[in-house]
Amino acid sequence: MVNRRYCAVPGCRSSSKRSPFKAFFSVPLEIEERKKWLQAMCRSPSDFSDKSHLDICEDHFNVGTCFLYSHNGGFEF
Repeated sequence: MVNRRYCAVPGCRSSSKRSPFKAFFSVPLEIEERKKWLQAMCRSPSDFSDKSHLDICEDHFNVGTCFLYSHNGGFEF
């Protein structure tokens, strides 16, 4: 079974199925960091459970300045 990722930003239709080479970043589960991410997405923390997995696609980041590409194929701050 393939785990598909969907962007949680309102109005964004990006998914790993539609754009298999697009990067997706997981919203942190740590409460204070999660609140900041949700606020930046114009979403309320009450829209999701504290444990729900949320992703945001690369379209909402300046990947070249926010993250460094690591040797293991992922992104790092």
